[in-house]
Amino acid sequence: MINLSDNNDWDSLISIANKDVKLGRSTDAIFKLFSLGVVTNRDEWVYDDSRTNLEKKVNFLIDVYNKDADKHKGKSKADITDGIDYSIKWTRAVKNDLEKGKYYSFDSNLIIESLYRPFVKKYLYFSKELNEMQYQNPSIYGINAQLENQVINFNTNGTDIRFHASKTISDLHFLGDNQCLPLYQFNKEGNRNENITDWGLQQFVDHYQDTTISKENIFHYT
Repeated sequence: MINLSDNNDWDSLISIANKDVKLGRSTDAIFKLFSLGVVTNRDEWVYDDSRTNLEKKVNFLIDVYNKDADKHKGKSKADITDGIDYSIKWTRAVKNDLEKGKYYSFDSNLIIESLYRPFVKKYLYFSKELNEMQYQNPSIYGINAQLENQVINFNTNGTDIRFHASKTISDLHFLGDNQCLPLYQFNKEGNRNENITDWGLQQFVDHYQDTTISKENIFHYT
């Protein structure tokens, strides 16, 4: 069997990241926080090569949505479904907002640069209402995703393993199913904290018998 190894030390390797550490139930991994890239479920509406075109598209979407919010105020979701304007992209979360009578407003500060695909940057309207899932990206790049960080991106789907270092937010399909490992994380006030665990640092210090090793050294080593 050519796919078996006589010397497999996989189980002895240090964990880069795991859910127990992310949830605060353990400290035994190098990174505390990790996240998938942004899922918009309406790429054609909230991404664009042109900032001006993106503003026009998002404003149109919001105008149509708000008109339906007026039109269907007080109705149940079942009554709303057949009567909404399908010239825009609806998703479950947006329909829930409509049922609640919530209104949207445009904010130009939410337009940011992002990594859409390898070697392709696009403007993104980073809105929690119009992005279906932002995951932990506000903790990696700040609430409005405008704070710079150092991030390792890698593909978690299939055997085509790819890596990419970046400083800006990325789409879920940037490298396949894109997973992000940041050097830092930010709280709601925008204060920066280290994302490498003390446990992870200690593993390297003990192994190499070198107290000058820093958490940033470990990030670049990874």
